[in-house]
Amino acid sequence: MNSRKFRKIFGIISRTRLNADLLRFTRNLTRRAFMSRTDASRDIPYPTTLMLELTNRCNLHCVTCPREYAYGREMSQGNMSKELAFRIVDECYPYLQSIGLTGLGETLFAPHLLEVARYIKQRKKSIVIMISTNANIPGFIDKITPLLPLIDTVQISIDGIGEGYERIRHGASFSMLVENIDRVAPLARANNVDLMFNMVITKLNYMMMPDVVRFAQAHGVRYANFTYFNLASVTDIPSDYYEFFSTPEFLEVLNQTRAAAAESPDVEVTGLDFPGNPGIRKCPLTWNHFQINFDGEIPPCCAKPFSKEYSFGNVTEAGVLATLNSPAAKRLRACWVAGKPHPFCQKCHFVHL
Repeated sequence: MNSRKFRKIFGIISRTRLNADLLRFTRNLTRRAFMSRTDASRDIPYPTTLMLELTNRCNLHCVTCPREYAYGREMSQGNMSKELAFRIVDECYPYLQSIGLTGLGETLFAPHLLEVARYIKQRKKSIVIMISTNANIPGFIDKITPLLPLIDTVQISIDGIGEGYERIRHGASFSMLVENIDRVAPLARANNVDLMFNMVITKLNYMMMPDVVRFAQAHGVRYANFTYFNLASVTDIPSDYYEFFSTPEFLEVLNQTRAAAAESPDVEVTGLDFPGNPGIRKCPLTWNHFQINFDGEIPPCCAKPFSKEYSFGNVTEAGVLATLNSPAAKRLRACWVAGKPHPFCQKCHFVHL
């Protein structure tokens, strides 16, 4: 367990109140601890963490983003209504430890973001709230400042440095990113909010991994996470792309990144452990951490959140827990139990790395 997660657990405990909700949370957590992962026909309890896609609109066109490929080009776009967000929170809040207010969009474009964050804290103060942002929009500081007293983590997508960043994140300005990071870092510290970089590793940007760590050290960003490019929703690239991550060129840069991390004492780096033992049963998202799309659809996971390809159902029709235990959801979990990836999951990096 890294220090960021430890800090979040400590925050949850310190903000927890002794009331009926705590009893409901404890009962549900106990059910989760003993739930069957060998019989997909049985219902699962409420999740302890959720993602609410308050918007899937974005100002950038990034090489690493699923919205830029065939599935993404076909998806509907919109904003989650305040009423639907509140309804989901009302059903799930007693059981939640954390919630992400993000999806396949720029979170700060969500028109009801501030109201939803306030509502979550009103319902249960101990819930950890995370948002993800590209930090590359006009008025970024004005938009994020009122949120900081309500949230716990701001994840900033970076994917490179300088011109390399702009080659990956089309439509972005690296100079704007630097300015916004330098302005938000002291505000985050003042509000006890963690800033975390997230870099998606591809053949186009892997050589910049050590630079991202050094950049985090230089600009007061305490956490840097690395994620392997997930081809689950990338229709244009064959699965043998994953073989690159075991080549000598990549492994050399991986070692350089570990060295940069050792030389950056103020940055905690995660995601550098090389994957192994591939298979669908590595995937934890089958059982927890579900994403609810802006329109109420629940796709199988946040890495491929395209409900037109596969959906467990819509929460506006049945509620969250009933949708998570729909026949469609159980069919997908049955594939996990059998150790055979569902067709929806065939290209996922859990299956190949």
